[in-house]
Amino acid sequence: MCTGNYHVFGKANLSGQSLELFTHTWARVLGGMPSMLKVKHLWLRADPHVAEARMKARARDGESGVPLAYLELLDRLHAEWLEGAHPGTETHSTVDANRGADAVWESVCHVLKGWASSAANSYRASSESEIVGLCGPMGKHTFSSMFYCANRASEKLGSESRDGSGR
Repeated sequence: MCTGNYHVFGKANLSGQSLELFTHTWARVLGGMPSMLKVKHLWLRADPHVAEARMKARARDGESGVPLAYLELLDRLHAEWLEGAHPGTETHSTVDANRGADAVWESVCHVLKGWASSAANSYRASSESEIVGLCGPMGKHTFSSMFYCANRASEKLGSESRDGSGR
């Protein structure tokens, strides 16, 4: 399991021994994750020029002075990682974030609803003995909670607006 913390931000901001230490530490963090966890990534991909314009419009102190070249680097590293790492697999979905907030929200909800439905269906297809065998007796409770949450998320995502007020 790999994440953008290493493949994007680690590579963009660290080098040499610092990157090696980060890589070692990150591998240990990931090693502690449950092996049956299916990680998915949702990439809100915006053109670097669009991202730059939005940052300028927000005028946040922490975003001031970020060069366009850095935004382009992050975009390239995201593309290399997400589009090149696992071709033909469903480890990520990309949403066109160049559009307006409402259109992006609709797309995000659509993707998350699909993932939540898939997780609920996977749990439903697993027998209780498989789950207990994978996780031990306490795992049954954990998976039941995950199933409940996935089902609820799938139901709610279809009815929420981006401000949380419903439709």
